[in-house]
Amino acid sequence: MNETFDWHGWQLRTDSLYFEAGGDEVLLSPTDLLLAIDETGIEDLSDPKYPLFGLGGCGVLAGQYLDLIERPWTRLKEKHFGSMFVPLHAAELLGATPQQLAALGEFFRRNQFFRLAALTTDKTEMHPSIHPYPSVAMVLMRQLAEISEIVPFRRVAVVLESSQRTDGLAWNTFKDFQMWRTDGSAREEVDVIFLRGSKRLRYSALEVADFVMHAAGTAVREERLGKRMLDRKDFAAVFGSVPEHLVHFLCLRSFGFCSRTS
Repeated sequence: MNETFDWHGWQLRTDSLYFEAGGDEVLLSPTDLLLAIDETGIEDLSDPKYPLFGLGGCGVLAGQYLDLIERPWTRLKEKHFGSMFVPLHAAELLGATPQQLAALGEFFRRNQFFRLAALTTDKTEMHPSIHPYPSVAMVLMRQLAEISEIVPFRRVAVVLESSQRTDGLAWNTFKDFQMWRTDGSAREEVDVIFLRGSKRLRYSALEVADFVMHAAGTAVREERLGKRMLDRKDFAAVFGSVPEHLVHFLCLRSFGFCSRTS
């Protein structure tokens, strides 16, 4: 069974990330993966104005986290939003200036980290006994396995946004998840650690994950109305401006998926 800890903070020592979790320290070496996951929508699809649910976010090797996420994100906040300590959430940027929006777009175009999103909608043909949350989570873990083929990490820390509404669902869904890698004729298990973190504590990775999922969710909502996803500037910046191997975007259909450009 996987262990789940509350993520209280992290610090960089040489090229390794140390997480303070559950009273212990969790070490990620430079070649291990950090995956920050946020959600969008309501898991029972009950919001008629936003009838979708998704999980996803950003992934980066621990040794690249400082250069690709932490430093550029805090610089962006300090320069364009007044302080590196201000909490930044995509849904609250209705009054953002053109300069702020341009800076956010440049952040996602410039920094080469993985972007993941798995979503389902009220149009997805699904048996009534199947809950959207584990279905989307299964797709997300498949995306993680795809990344392991691109970057052969040996360990991954999955940081889930803490939510009173969905913490129980997350635990029941991920607690027995196992991941394996085949190396030649050998088959080995990948060590997966699940942690919870709150965006209220201004963790950069979770804030970036929030922007990834906001772009994914709003684009899927508009796609249901017949619009093209890539016509949205935020979606184009997050998912359409980096090499394809960094993008893992799927929206569940009837026994199938929509591509990132549909």
